Amino acid sequence: SKAGWTSSGLLVTGVPLLGSRVDVWSLPEGRRVRTIEFERPSFWSVRGDRLMAEELVEDLGSGARKCVLRSWTLPEGERETLGQVVRPPRGAGAGFSTFTPDGSAWYYPVEREVFLLPLPDDGRGPRRLDRHDADVVGNHVHGNQVYLRDESGEIRVWTFSPEGAPSKRVLARPEGAPAQVLPLDPAGRWLATDPRDDRQVRLWRLSAPPGARPLTLRRNASWVAARRALTPAADWVAATLDAGSRLTFWPLPQGRPIVMDGYSRFQRALAFSPDGCWLATNRPGRTIRLWPLPGCPGREVKALELPHSLWHWFAFDPHGRYLVATGNYTYVVPLDGRPPQRLLAWLEGGGVRGAAVSPSGRRIASAWAYNRGEKKLRVWDVETGELLSFDLPETTGQALSLIHISEPTRR
Repeated sequence: SKAGWTSSGLLVTGVPLLGSRVDVWSLPEGRRVRTIEFERPSFWSVRGDRLMAEELVEDLGSGARKCVLRSWTLPEGERETLGQVVRPPRGAGAGFSTFTPDGSAWYYPVEREVFLLPLPDDGRGPRRLDRHDADVVGNHVHGNQVYLRDESGEIRVWTFSPEGAPSKRVLARPEGAPAQVLPLDPAGRWLATDPRDDRQVRLWRLSAPPGARPLTLRRNASWVAARRALTPAADWVAATLDAGSRLTFWPLPQGRPIVMDGYSRFQRALAFSPDGCWLATNRPGRTIRLWPLPGCPGREVKALELPHSLWHWFAFDPHGRYLVATGNYTYVVPLDGRPPQRLLAWLEGGGVRGAAVSPSGRRIASAWAYNRGEKKLRVWDVETGELLSFDLPETTGQALSLIHISEPTRR
């Protein structure tokens, strides 16, 4: 059976596909206040305080059906005929037709295009709402939103409001997520897999950097016909297991860490940008990645290519103009797209593990840290190019990795 709630708190129950009737209940007393008989087998749903139905008139073959669209305002409203449509067959980007959340229109995809028929039908027919880059293969209605997913995994979220035209938001499929993911809550905070296909629930937080590891919820039980839901506060996930006989809850800690995979090298240089919007990391190869962080406008990972690899330390200019990378070499990497500038190559096997940028961003310092090479502390003036070099005291072989610059004035 299927159930739906009206905005006034009535419960509607009935057979979900091609049903012949629905019952309307008043809670908490559990009193049936009305039974509505359909003239023909119908697809039905609840939109606001209205019961919406697609009554099957004729089977046109190949899965297509001619339907009459009707509605009832609950609990006492009479039947209203809204129009007549052809329900496309499922598959090949078609067949995912239903009523919009406010019941003001009927929408249906055909391959890559999505059409909208205003209700009641004024005789002018449907209009094209949108066009995807791939065939539409799934849809979902939640609250006042419609989610349309295409074969590429891209999700377009349409919000319907009585104040104006529907608005669209595009959600890109997270890296590593299957094409079947859909939003788990109307606020669009999480994308989740269908547990019936995945035999688990995997969640991707949309505010996380691209490539973040999903949160995986498991349970040793049967996931056949499983369903999942998120509480309005987004603090718990629930799923029905064992053919609906068991209900399982998982908490969603708000401060849960975000995990990024792929850092197998022992050099793991890290640095936050001064504005807190980017995290610089090194990966195998010559690429430095800038990861966008939650709460900031950037959403794309930036890649900074350098001529060399093996980086031990990153330091940002306090004003966000450049990044210093040190290792077997010391580079200044502008963040405006200009090519990187090499300051020094540590010869004869020496290396650097630390770097510092002065509060004004004018001076950069790095020093010999290990192996052979000149045991020097060097300070560059970024504006004039002047280089100062100081001998380091003899040590017992410990590596120098921490450097700090203090300026009496911010010149």
